[in-house]
Amino acid sequence: MEIIRAAELEKVYRSVGIDLKMIRDGGREQIREYLIMRGACCRIRDTESFFKDGIEFWRVHMNASHEFYEGVGPDGKMYEFSVGEGFSDTESEDFYWPERIGDETIWIGTVESPIREI
Repeated sequence: MEIIRAAELEKVYRSVGIDLKMIRDGGREQIREYLIMRGACCRIRDTESFFKDGIEFWRVHMNASHEFYEGVGPDGKMYEFSVGEGFSDTESEDFYWPERIGDETIWIGTVESPIREI
């Protein structure tokens, strides 16, 4: 099967959408091209990848409080996780910024979702 490169995928993505079954059936390299394209199409146009737990990830979306990542593992499966703001009523390694609300203090920090297969 021929690999469809990110630039060509971007044209399809922007016009009619992409069939994820086709991407998954194309194997690990096709998934990589898809994720490169997704990163390039998001607001920040980020095409750099990074490895986390042996899985190669790209940032594919972001909003005011969260960043969303999708990746492909050595097994050819797709994975995702996100990082965003959260709060707690106790200080910890993840919740380190105190914010007073009336008589109470809440702790603001960064929350990372677990990696899951998609």
